[in-house]
Amino acid sequence: MNDHSEVARAADRARIGAIDAEISELEQRLCVLQMERESCQQQLDAIRALQLERETFQQRLDAYKYPVLTLPNEITSEIFVVFLPPYPDCPPLRGLYSPTTLTHICSRWREIALATERWQHVRLELQAEEVALIEGPMPLLESLYLAVDEWDYIHPAASASGFPRLRSVSLDDADHGNWLPLSQLTTLALQEVYEMDYLPLLRDAVNLVHLHLIYCIPPKSGHTFTRLETLVVVDDALGGLQTPLHMFTLPVLRGLQWSLTGGALGRDHINSVTSLISRSGCKLQQVLFTGKTEVSEQSLRAAFPSVPKVTLDIEYDWYSEESRGFENGLEI
Repeated sequence: MNDHSEVARAADRARIGAIDAEISELEQRLCVLQMERESCQQQLDAIRALQLERETFQQRLDAYKYPVLTLPNEITSEIFVVFLPPYPDCPPLRGLYSPTTLTHICSRWREIALATERWQHVRLELQAEEVALIEGPMPLLESLYLAVDEWDYIHPAASASGFPRLRSVSLDDADHGNWLPLSQLTTLALQEVYEMDYLPLLRDAVNLVHLHLIYCIPPKSGHTFTRLETLVVVDDALGGLQTPLHMFTLPVLRGLQWSLTGGALGRDHINSVTSLISRSGCKLQQVLFTGKTEVSEQSLRAAFPSVPKVTLDIEYDWYSEESRGFENGLEI
């Protein structure tokens, strides 16, 4: 039953007023939202227009070819190689002049730089467990110095076919050179071979022109080197006359250096060289003895009348940086 009293009618009127006020507020709020929606749509349209414009400019940039990027990869690779300092200088590992700088320019240069073989001269001083990490190929490698602390009969993963340009090698242990392309070497240095027979290695190095034997005992049998032109022998002369010269025949030898880092040059040393000359029939152009001596320089020259240049250098320092490796005092 409806209540038509004055109080009830007043309450209804009040409620209707409140509802009208709330409707008006919501309509105003809806109007604001509609305006904001239109503004958002305008902003969305503006964003889309900018995106389309950006795509147009990006497509134009992508279509442009920078002149340096039009070069063939082979030419770019050669430029990268020229970027490196000439041997024997080494590039820094970090900084502007490091080879890694080339990998930071763009993605294509990075790919080319990482694919470019740049190693021409390598000097490695390793622990035994690191030897197996030597991998190939190294198609540009020309010279290799490898010193390993206590070889443990671990061979590198690299193979001889991976070093087509390798010509000069220095090893501190002859028993671990059979993985190298010995037949193509022209310069070989063996250091501190006291127990192993290194002659099998020398026999495989059929094209040797320069041989350095540094603190090496004589091989177990003789050998003739048909192409060897220079021989450098370094020993301490303290354990008697233990020289490889007795075991070699060198028909085309032109230069001989014998460096004594202990003891003194004596008549036995001279006899060893004269026997080598007689046995080989070679036409030596220079003989250089370095270290202490018991023989005068005049007597030394008289012992080799067929050799144009016979020199005794008591100041020569084999241990200096300039004297080690493939450097020597010969002038031929």
